[in-house]
Amino acid sequence: MPTPNPQQRPLQRGFCCILSIFLTIIGAWVGTKSITLDPLRNFFYRWPRNFFIAFWVEALIAQPVARLAMKKIHAQQARKLASGRS
Repeated sequence: MPTPNPQQRPLQRGFCCILSIFLTIIGAWVGTKSITLDPLRNFFYRWPRNFFIAFWVEALIAQPVARLAMKKIHAQQARKLASGRS
């Protein structure tokens, strides 16, 4: 199993930040079904809440599920490789 690259962690955190910024604005447009300046006017009020929700959902739900899925996929690939060599 490959070891995690510590350089990827800041990238993952940065992606969560950038994604929450875009989704704060775009999500409001999609939810209201209109493109207005309201999400930009209220950005600094709404973004911190959206960021922390996205961060904790990522940390507590998405990442553990993804790790479990990848662990199972890698175990299956290792079994196939081991059976192919025998």
